[in-house]
Amino acid sequence: MKILLMIGAAFLVGCTTPAMTDSEAQEFTHITFETTKATDAERADCEAAGGTVERRGRLGAEHCVQPYPDAGENCASTSDCLGRCELSEDLADPIPGTSAEGVCQATTSRFGCMTLVEGGKIEATLCID
Repeated sequence: MKILLMIGAAFLVGCTTPAMTDSEAQEFTHITFETTKATDAERADCEAAGGTVERRGRLGAEHCVQPYPDAGENCASTSDCLGRCELSEDLADPIPGTSAEGVCQATTSRFGCMTLVEGGKIEATLCID
């Protein structure tokens, strides 16, 4: 019985979500632009922060798309991430309310389709253009 408990505890420890350190969260600054076109200074700030300037959305506005330091880490809710907690599996028809593990959003891009995970359960699928 003790062996089973020890194996179970070891399994749970191996499945915990690695927490983002405070320094990672404090070091990340989301770069935004004042208008739909980046100025030379805004473009330089974006690139210095590891981002790329990309045209996104129906308006074709320029955005600084930056990688999140916690990208791809396991999550159960958006509060576990700098960005959103998204469904980690590519399901053809995700059913809201079903238990699922998520991963932290890869970049600051708000556009595209994604299925959110909150409280360890599948939420709605959103498509933003």
